[in-house]
Amino acid sequence: GATSPEKPGNLYAWGESTTKSEYSDINYSLHGQFIRAISGTSLDTATKLWGEGWRMPTYDEFNELLEYCDWTYTEFNGRIGAIMTSRVNQQSIFLPAAGSIEGKTHHNPKTCGGYWTGTAQPEGGIYNWIYGAPLHYITAAEEWSGQSIRPVTK
Repeated sequence: GATSPEKPGNLYAWGESTTKSEYSDINYSLHGQFIRAISGTSLDTATKLWGEGWRMPTYDEFNELLEYCDWTYTEFNGRIGAIMTSRVNQQSIFLPAAGSIEGKTHHNPKTCGGYWTGTAQPEGGIYNWIYGAPLHYITAAEEWSGQSIRPVTK
């Protein structure tokens, strides 16, 4: 849903490609299913919306960003977010703050970001990268919650 790098775009539940007025376990389309990974599959939100060749990043790919990039919480074109700049090739990506949605509550839409990976944790929950002024780590989120997605391609 984003039209430029600083636009937050839409928030989606993991494996869904439509937005909702309420994000809950009850209205989650994959309720009760445990799926290990969706990156590049028919359940991948990026693949569904952007087409073949586009997909959600995996846990390992997001972890690589955290390991090999310098991270800065900043403002870009009027939007707070995180710029990650590679220590290898100096390429960068801006991930705008869009918050997350649980139920009908949109948490921290202008100060924090939550970005889905296409990988589930073995013990449940989906890996996502979360940031804000004091935050910067990969954690697990409820798969039914609304989070941002930034598609990747090779």
